[in-house]
Amino acid sequence: MLAAYLRRGEDGLSEIEEDLRSRAAAQPEGKFTKRQAAYVPFVPLPPLEWRHKCGHCRFWVDEGPGEAGQCMIVGTEDDGWGGESIHEEAGCALFMPPAGEPAFEWLREQRDPTGADLVRGEYHAPRSRGVEIPITDVGGGAAGRRPDDAHRRPDEAHRRHAGKPDVGTAVAPAGRTVRLERVAGGMAAPVDLAFDPVGDRIFVADQAGLVHVVGDGDLRDEPLLDLRERTVELRNQYDERGVLGMALHPDFAENGRLFVRYSAPRRGGTPADYDHTEVLAEFRVDDDRSPVDPGDERALMEIPHPKFNHNAGAVAFGPDGYLCLAMGDGGGEADSGFGHVPGGNAQDVTRNVLGSIMRVDVDADVDEPPEWNGDESDDPRGEEPYGVPGDNPLVGDSGFHGVGENGVDELYAWGLRNPWRMSFDSEGRLFVADVGQHLYEEVNIVEKGGNYGWPIREGYHCLNPDNPSDPLPDCPEQSRRGEPLLDPILEYPHVHDETVIGSAIVGGAVYEGEAVPELQGAYVFGEWATSQDKPSGRLFAVDPPTGWGDSRSDDDWTVEELAVANTDNGRPNRNVLGFGRGPEGELYVLSSETHAPAGQTGAIHRIAPPE
Repeated sequence: MLAAYLRRGEDGLSEIEEDLRSRAAAQPEGKFTKRQAAYVPFVPLPPLEWRHKCGHCRFWVDEGPGEAGQCMIVGTEDDGWGGESIHEEAGCALFMPPAGEPAFEWLREQRDPTGADLVRGEYHAPRSRGVEIPITDVGGGAAGRRPDDAHRRPDEAHRRHAGKPDVGTAVAPAGRTVRLERVAGGMAAPVDLAFDPVGDRIFVADQAGLVHVVGDGDLRDEPLLDLRERTVELRNQYDERGVLGMALHPDFAENGRLFVRYSAPRRGGTPADYDHTEVLAEFRVDDDRSPVDPGDERALMEIPHPKFNHNAGAVAFGPDGYLCLAMGDGGGEADSGFGHVPGGNAQDVTRNVLGSIMRVDVDADVDEPPEWNGDESDDPRGEEPYGVPGDNPLVGDSGFHGVGENGVDELYAWGLRNPWRMSFDSEGRLFVADVGQHLYEEVNIVEKGGNYGWPIREGYHCLNPDNPSDPLPDCPEQSRRGEPLLDPILEYPHVHDETVIGSAIVGGAVYEGEAVPELQGAYVFGEWATSQDKPSGRLFAVDPPTGWGDSRSDDDWTVEELAVANTDNGRPNRNVLGFGRGPEGELYVLSSETHAPAGQTGAIHRIAPPE
């Protein structure tokens, strides 16, 4: 259908509808499944402006056993489109065109997505089939190297979600076993948490627009902070915007300063054709932790964002007391197109802060923080809401709203695509997981002034912007500015030997607790989902090389998949959204049962020993 639509344009839709209606009518009633044919009754196609897109599906329906507007398969297992196998493996996505993008052009770009792209909500240009996909061992690897075990995956290149394998793969073998101990539930999409240093409370950032309070295993009826009137209106299906991260000031017990990252409707300074504004805001929390008035926000940063995706959003205080925040590259494929500068936002340090880690001093010029009442006219910090650490790598002669001679002062590291979650370990090392595009996911240990290669590289591999599924054989070792491009500490492919490994990495933290001694020193992270049809996240752990002690290492890190003792298949059977670490070093998994920031299936689980 999509091919016919592209040939005929919108005027040909009625012919396509009639053809599909005839096919549906010919099917015996009651014999339809998602994997075989259309649901009935078939109704006319919904307006193009809000129609959900699925490149593998043949038409859309408005009603039936599925969700309204759900994309369904027409065809059989042996027809040219794959029929049953495509839906079973790729899952047919339910995504609308990003705000501001003409629907027809958006559909044109989606002619041949893969299942992993659909799971992540990515929208990409067509890719060729039958290409050679290099697969590397986890860890190590020279820039642009094609390993000896690179193999060809002919028409299987689109396969992504065939069945539910046991825990462990050739890339990430089954390893240690843990148990997920439920702490609290009832949220929509928890993405971050922090422990109140006073009292037994947990603050939870919910992508749906809230900061919750959990005490004694119960979710407090009233949220600590309700930003739903200040966040951009979220989609009913997949969305990457919302409340995306938070951090408590190191002296939170005394000053109650709470920092939150969220996606707001376009604010002043954001172009009219951009999707939204990313905001870093400060709020003050009372000693009794009563609900905070969202109107008392003090915006520290308001950053224009061209598309709905690749927002990153994590914020974290380092051991030096400075606040780091992660920014995605702006949302376009290969860091290009609308809202992207030539060569990619992530490689540009003079015109924007997208595709980076920023680092600022929120204590600069604060005379008496506890006495500030949220009124900007009475702010003791003066005109600037923050300072810039003098040792930031590009410090020049101006701040964020201007550029010094070396680049944007706030930048700490760059060359990142969509750094989804970051954390410091007790040694001060900054672990950042970066969501890949078509082929690879990666974890970096971020250094001051480090350039991590995007969009020149994806993982260890040289990105081919014209055909992202076929990496180029050679890659530069330096940026155009002459900076070395730093390797991740590990990468893994989306698919290896037709087995799904993942599609969107979720950064975690180094385990430094005592409850699970076997995990001591391991970096624990996850995968959001491997299927669009069901909650399907995964948990991984990576151990540093023997004798490792520097901030980076060229040696291999060993990765394994953690088995979950208290599920039938050893998997969480939930979509993994984030991780948190408690004051004693124990780790918590944030997850939900949906692919959208909605509902009440979001929960927090503690990683515990298997018995």
